[in-house]
Amino acid sequence: MFRLDGVLVWRERQRDECRLRWAEACRAEEEIRRRAAELCAEIAAEQTQRRGKLESGVIALDDIRARHQYEQALRGELELLQRASEEATRERERRSDAVIEAQREVEVLERLKAAHAEQALQAVRRGEQRQMDEVAGLRAHRRAA
Repeated sequence: MFRLDGVLVWRERQRDECRLRWAEACRAEEEIRRRAAELCAEIAAEQTQRRGKLESGVIALDDIRARHQYEQALRGELELLQRASEEATRERERRSDAVIEAQREVEVLERLKAAHAEQALQAVRRGEQRQMDEVAGLRAHRRAA
């Protein structure tokens, strides 16, 4: 019996939890990027509409001012999302490192378990060989007598 079986099971659970947290971080990062792409598209659409109105010659100063303020608000939100995206990327990378470390710990314990099993098997084989040697020795002693 491998004495560290409980530790191995615990480490496997930790690794699985790390994987779940990493997956959550990936989803959060993707959601932030999706929202940033939506904002970029909305800003581009706003600029196109504003240019269209300017080119058509219909200029309502209040409308242009409101559109400009709206675009600035979108840009501010986009800037916040870009910072959040950078933070989400750092968090995802940190969690990825945690998954890698947890996997290493599991692999170390699995190698120890395999080495322990091999040692136990060798001990059994040595015991069987000793028994066969004793039997062979007794037979040789009986033949000689």
